[in-house]
Amino acid sequence: MALTDVTERARAQAQLREAEEDYRHAAELNPQVAWTALPDGQLDRVAARWMEWTGTTGLGSSYADALHPDDVQRTFEVWGRSVATGEPYDIVHRVRRTSGEHRWIRSRAYPRRDARGEIVRWYGTTEDIHEQTLAEEHLKLMVLELNHRVKNNLATVQAIAVQTLRGTEAPEAAREAFLQRITALAAAHDILTREQWDGVGVADIARGVLQALDGAGAQVRLEGPEVRLTPKAALALSMAFHELGTNALKYGALSRPEGQVRLGWSIAPAASPILELRWAESGGPAVLPPERRGFGSRLLERGLAAELSGEVTVGYEPDGVRCTIRTPLESATL
Repeated sequence: MALTDVTERARAQAQLREAEEDYRHAAELNPQVAWTALPDGQLDRVAARWMEWTGTTGLGSSYADALHPDDVQRTFEVWGRSVATGEPYDIVHRVRRTSGEHRWIRSRAYPRRDARGEIVRWYGTTEDIHEQTLAEEHLKLMVLELNHRVKNNLATVQAIAVQTLRGTEAPEAAREAFLQRITALAAAHDILTREQWDGVGVADIARGVLQALDGAGAQVRLEGPEVRLTPKAALALSMAFHELGTNALKYGALSRPEGQVRLGWSIAPAASPILELRWAESGGPAVLPPERRGFGSRLLERGLAAELSGEVTVGYEPDGVRCTIRTPLESATL
């Protein structure tokens, strides 16, 4: 009987040691930092991973030493409120790693109570959420930027509609012109979306818009250095290229198989460098200045110049239309 009691006691002790080892490894090997605190809020145990992170034990004043200076007061206010009320502790703050980098962390803790409802210990964890936090912040910025772009696009569509319908074209012609302009705007958006709205090359935006004009892009020769436009400049120039291309298809060089358009650009040296784009038509019918100013002329000479903080000149030479767009480099490029 005595032998049986000793055996059972030994087995129970072995099981207890195994359970303690399981708990210790669960705490130490957990990617989060496990910690406990006394009812008054004083930390009495912090997993070794905190030392790996910060080079401090996390006990006493060393815990505050590891936090970002701007987060210390808020951290203790939130923790103090939880200790006083017994409400779960939950905060996102920053910790200084041994590398000197500050990273976002989330600390949470829940109280354990006795039979009378009194708190006997706090059990908490701290996890590194730096990448997640940065991703959330980036997403918020993207939503704000999207809202801004949607408002700008709606204003652009409204302006296109008003200016198109203000003309004297027949309703069907006005409808067709409006749809074509919206299509050009959509083509520019597609190109910018593929580039994640991180700017786009002049050649890419010109080619994308002009190729959509009944295949007329094959008669357009593009020449110029690699220049990446801001999204704002890309959208403005896409409308300009559309208007120039449409006009050339109806009345100019692109209305004939032998007609050609040369679209070139360069950076003109100056105290403040200038991006200069030149549209030159040849091989088309004789050109005469228009008797009235349509939407295209107003968009090029007024709207585009204002949008790019530059100047636009349009000339009607006998052998073809000439258009020169000049804008400060810093206002149009990345």
